[in-house]
Amino acid sequence: MTSKKHLNPVALIYFIYKILAEWLWIIFIVFASAFSVFKNLHLSLPMVVTIFVILIVIVSIIRYTVFTYEIGPEMITINSGILVKKHLHIPYQRIQTITQDQMFF
Repeated sequence: MTSKKHLNPVALIYFIYKILAEWLWIIFIVFASAFSVFKNLHLSLPMVVTIFVILIVIVSIIRYTVFTYEIGPEMITINSGILVKKHLHIPYQRIQTITQDQMFF
């Protein structure tokens, strides 16, 4: 069995995109409801946006770090999860179709 491997580092862009897609409505609600709170704390809009961008980048780096895969002689193993660890074992005999969707990376 091979050692655990990570995706290409350019995949961080994909992880950032996925986090933005998942959190977009949460970010909108926080901005809409807490805008007056930010003003009371003397936080400007660019500062708040910068904080959200830093949080998104940190979370995507953590997701990238914990996502690993192994290609063995009998199966592919995918390990992921930050708080809840997931181990997906895919035996080669169970693979029926392979469809490849390649992003630019």
